[in-house]
Amino acid sequence: MSDNFFTFTYDEAEQTKRFYKNLTDEDIKYLEAAVRGDIDLCLSMLEHRFIEKMPKTVVKHKVWRRDRKGDIWEYEIHRKKKSDAGWLGEGVYFYGSEDAAKEAVDYGPFLAPFYINIEHPFQMDRDLHDEIAHRNDPAVSARMTKYLEKNKMDGVLWTGDMREEWCVLSPSQMKRAEVTRDDSGRVIPISLRFDLSKNDNRF
Repeated sequence: MSDNFFTFTYDEAEQTKRFYKNLTDEDIKYLEAAVRGDIDLCLSMLEHRFIEKMPKTVVKHKVWRRDRKGDIWEYEIHRKKKSDAGWLGEGVYFYGSEDAAKEAVDYGPFLAPFYINIEHPFQMDRDLHDEIAHRNDPAVSARMTKYLEKNKMDGVLWTGDMREEWCVLSPSQMKRAEVTRDDSGRVIPISLRFDLSKNDNRF
């Protein structure tokens, strides 16, 4: 959870209410919890929102990602600069546990929790994983992604090293699992969270 969560004030809540029209009772409860610094209630409400908005996802728990920047609100799938070709295909990668993500320090200092929407994953086996990782070829990774799209698969699961990893193929599938703020610093109401039509992972 970002430190700025704990500096949310009553005045900021009032500004949020004035800016975002037609707030629901859940929105008001969420904002009041943020003002009190009641992180447990906020996170519990977010979990319920996640279940409501992503009912068919096979990933029923939080996942974790490391980055070199802490404020990436929209991820590029087909980005040019990569640390590797991507052995689960072209996409955005997540660890299934916080402990595993904490060990992956080479990917950056910023660690954040997400919920991801994957309904039809491809389970990668050891042989295919090792072949793609060994070749480390972006063209192979791209072909893998085309295969997934052709077969209407929306993500990849790898558990071959006893560590769960996920790959999503669209930025709209990933949403921050924490209190988020808009560009003006207002806490985003919970009724606007987990909008799968938006690539911005704050919403």
